[in-house]
Amino acid sequence: MKSYIFIFSFSLFVTGIQLISADDLTPEEVFTQASKEIDKNNYDKALSLLNSLITENHFAPEVFFQIGNANYRKNNIGESILAYKRALLLNSSLKEARQNLLILKQSNEFVDFKETRLQILFGKIPSGYFSIFLSLSMWVTGLGILYGIFNKNRRRLSIFITLLGVLLLIISLLASIQRNGFKAAPDIHVIISTNSTVKSSPADTSSNVIKLNVGSNIKVISDRTNWAYIETPSDLRGWIRKKSITRLWPYDYELIN
Repeated sequence: MKSYIFIFSFSLFVTGIQLISADDLTPEEVFTQASKEIDKNNYDKALSLLNSLITENHFAPEVFFQIGNANYRKNNIGESILAYKRALLLNSSLKEARQNLLILKQSNEFVDFKETRLQILFGKIPSGYFSIFLSLSMWVTGLGILYGIFNKNRRRLSIFITLLGVLLLIISLLASIQRNGFKAAPDIHVIISTNSTVKSSPADTSSNVIKLNVGSNIKVISDRTNWAYIETPSDLRGWIRKKSITRLWPYDYELIN
């Protein structure tokens, strides 16, 4: 009996050490440990570590990228596509995530809302550049105003500098809007279940409108209990089970706008 008590006490002691060690890890160390677990095929443990980072608001495109990798290896295709899309919202220049998403799109034939050429163009520019451009435009505008105040004899130059700053400000704002477009909209959801069917009314017995492949984007217009009224990229509308979809970005929108 004493031996069992000793073994149990020792197990609690070891577990306590492990918990303390895990709590003491930095986000970078947790991420590194999760990556190692993926390499060792311990996908559930890796996902637990990665999701703990998200819970603690440690958002990074690499975290979502690894969540996508772990889910892909578990054959959770819907969750994998969702994670890659979230990674690209944070960093549209993450080539590995874009490449993996393209492979999954080719194999699963999911559909997205079409992006304009400007959205594609600006989407390739890191979000930090827009902040710099916005700050620069505000600085130029302020400089033009101050120049006009202290150099009243050169009003034309002052007006030119001010208008240039305002123009740059408008361009930077429009570019930011075009870059994010519908991708950052709160009503955009992703199909995470296979063989999801859009219905003509919120009932399983109603007629089918269209079948959507896993990974497809849809726009939620309204919802009712277990059903959501949606719009598809092909402009069709109908009802779909809520359990089949999840919001593309359920976190703070300031992170991606």
